[in-house]
Amino acid sequence: MMIKAITHRFIKPFVLISTFILLFSSCGLVDEVDDTNNETDNDTIINSTTVGTDGGIINADELTLTIPAGAFSQTVEIIIYSSSDADVSMDDIATKVYSIEGLPDQYSTPIDVRIRHNGITNEQAYLILQEETYIPSLDSIFANNIYFEAVVAGDSLISQIPAITTDLSKGTSLDAIYNTSRTKIYAIHDRINHTTSGNHFNIVYSPNRDDATNITTLGQYLEDAYTKLQGIGFSCARRTTWPVQVHIEILDAYGYHVPSRWGLNSSTLQFNSTYLSDQTAMKTTAIHEYFHLIHYLYDNRNFLSRATFAPPHHWFNEACAVWSEELVTNPQYMSETRSSFNAESPFTGLQAGSEADAEQHGYGMSAFIKYIANVYGQNVLVNIYDKLFAGKHVVDAINQCINEMLFIDYNLFLQQYAHGQLYPDVGLPVIKMFAEGAFEIASDADTLKTFSANSRELSGNIYSVKLDNPNFKDDTSLEISIDQELCHITVFQYPEPNSPFNVVAEGSRSCVVSDLKDLKAQNKHLLVMVVNGNLVKIPEYSPSTIDITVRMEVKEESLEILEYAQVGFAYKLEMGLEHICGNSQPTSPNYHWENHTVTDYPNPIKLVKNGNTYSGSWEYMDDPTNPLLRTHSGSITFTLRDNENIITQNGQTNIASSVELIIKSVPGDQLWYISQWTLTMTDVEYFVSNQGNRQFNISGQETCNHISLEWRSGCNPDGGGGFEYTAPPRCSNDDARVSIGLSN
Repeated sequence: MMIKAITHRFIKPFVLISTFILLFSSCGLVDEVDDTNNETDNDTIINSTTVGTDGGIINADELTLTIPAGAFSQTVEIIIYSSSDADVSMDDIATKVYSIEGLPDQYSTPIDVRIRHNGITNEQAYLILQEETYIPSLDSIFANNIYFEAVVAGDSLISQIPAITTDLSKGTSLDAIYNTSRTKIYAIHDRINHTTSGNHFNIVYSPNRDDATNITTLGQYLEDAYTKLQGIGFSCARRTTWPVQVHIEILDAYGYHVPSRWGLNSSTLQFNSTYLSDQTAMKTTAIHEYFHLIHYLYDNRNFLSRATFAPPHHWFNEACAVWSEELVTNPQYMSETRSSFNAESPFTGLQAGSEADAEQHGYGMSAFIKYIANVYGQNVLVNIYDKLFAGKHVVDAINQCINEMLFIDYNLFLQQYAHGQLYPDVGLPVIKMFAEGAFEIASDADTLKTFSANSRELSGNIYSVKLDNPNFKDDTSLEISIDQELCHITVFQYPEPNSPFNVVAEGSRSCVVSDLKDLKAQNKHLLVMVVNGNLVKIPEYSPSTIDITVRMEVKEESLEILEYAQVGFAYKLEMGLEHICGNSQPTSPNYHWENHTVTDYPNPIKLVKNGNTYSGSWEYMDDPTNPLLRTHSGSITFTLRDNENIITQNGQTNIASSVELIIKSVPGDQLWYISQWTLTMTDVEYFVSNQGNRQFNISGQETCNHISLEWRSGCNPDGGGGFEYTAPPRCSNDDARVSIGLSN
């Protein structure tokens, strides 16, 4: 939602607002009220009346308020002001404008209102209360117009302000809750209602200003949004009154969802009359703001909290709302909210990045929502919101819903994000602008560079490496290492080659980039991405921070380069399988024996020996006639014990300290169907045959103590396609085994 001259959809209005902001959550209420004085030069006191539990009638000029006996639980002072209509943004005002100060934040029966009109020709009129409410899409408190139907009775309009009786028992004494902000009250007329085809939305608009065709089109966009989100699995059951009221006004944004202190059934949607003819803007705003209404239904805080300040996971709400816009456009659609202001958000930390600006962080993190929806299916978002409603922290909720794999998924997400696979406007040309340091290798003297990073959990750090040395030798390589666990290194080359993948090396603790001379000849440079996959689970969640040292060393030694024609692995384990695509439903793990092998690769796989570590990577594409046009890539890294780094060709068996195998397969035009295997083994038997083939083996009941194995694929968002993931393996049998093999 934006003014046309602004590059983002949502803007924060620079307005002077005054409100009570009760600083409480669903777990408790702080008895403190911000009694900001919002008196203006246009307000004049015309009545001040004390009203207690016996109720009373307040007559103030042409306004009469009737408070029934028992409505208030305490004695309060109600002050009525006359106000200028210059402070009101509405047109077709039918009465004088007043302000009320002192209404409690909870009262048990409706307040009757009678206000004299100035001559109404159209009996379709509304009483307007200008309520100061937290607007999610503006991330601020804003004065909003709340509509209540009014009836013409002679020279007056009669209406009611509904009771506010929603449970506040999660807080403390109600006597501490006293609203000293002012609420403007007046009436409008000349409005028409349009109820949408599905009866889910009632649009109130001005026939003198708004085109009826545009109103009908907006109504269809809203029904489409309802259908899309219901189809994913989101429930509207907590809202028991339909249709949703939709108001067309002159706004400073395309539109927004308006929470209400009258409860779940009273939240509304507002759209800007000025942009009703902008079909793309209205289509995307409709689903974005309706998704915020859904978020409101999954917010477990009490009614006043929901209406006055953002939930702790506001960034996640915004990320989901921005992502949803492509549901009514196309997968390549790029929301106006995404810009240079938030392109770096995924690197600043899943949760930690929201500390500075939760709204902008959420816009940028829409890429993460797209990733998990692609990998786990769109219904994963419903599962996450169910856990949020149950009281889980957003990071914990996400992690639980993706099989506790967030530490792995965040690295895979950032790899896809950097490749431009999620949003085409983000790729290495953009990512390199986020580099926190540079290693410029301009001469033989440039051999070592160390970077220190204060890294937040689930974040990424970028470093650039300039390959400008004209004297690189054939065996010159770059070794990159880090000093922390659960972190991952990915090395990209740029400018990008004509391929969807451009990873030249990756590893969990270290990796080696060989052939620097060849890369220099191609005018290539490197970007190094270090992802902190650490996730700290504590009751009072706060993103953790670790210090990471990144070491880059240029080496010129006679590197042993080995070539193999085949790489693969097999396992025999008790694995749980779940199918969650198509018509099938998640089931409890069904443990059984499973065997798997990986097929040959058409090109030689080169392994570079650097000290005790061997590493190599590969990439190739299917024959162009293959309709899927898959890109296959992978890497393998293994490290031998210090005293066993000499490999012979006589059938020798040693012990390897670690081995990691990653295998990926990505169709060029169906990015939802990404297949990836990740296998890590430690302290494994390492065998070299007389033919030079190499094999890593673990067997027996202790197998699972030394492996981490995962396979994942994607769900077709249109409903087809298979997805299967393995539950944690069990190795209770003596014949459990895992093998990785390299052969000629």
